[in-house]
Amino acid sequence: MAKRYAILQVVESLAGDEPSIRQGNSLKRKLDGVINQLDRKDNKINALITQTNDLVANGVLTEIEGDSLIELANRLIAAINSSP
Repeated sequence: MAKRYAILQVVESLAGDEPSIRQGNSLKRKLDGVINQLDRKDNKINALITQTNDLVANGVLTEIEGDSLIELANRLIAAINSSP
């Protein structure tokens, strides 16, 4: 998450330079869209983790099955957050 906002700050600094205002604003809009999509994916994955925990608590899934799903979900979150 921090990497994404750091990139956005660089683009915002470009938008402040007179000759590149249009290019910077265009990049900023695109990056804002990408960040919003990635945040929604994070939220959906976190919802999957919550539901998995509920299913384990209610005996629908075993702890081993739940742990496997949660581990996979955490790997997905880490992959999303480590993307440049």
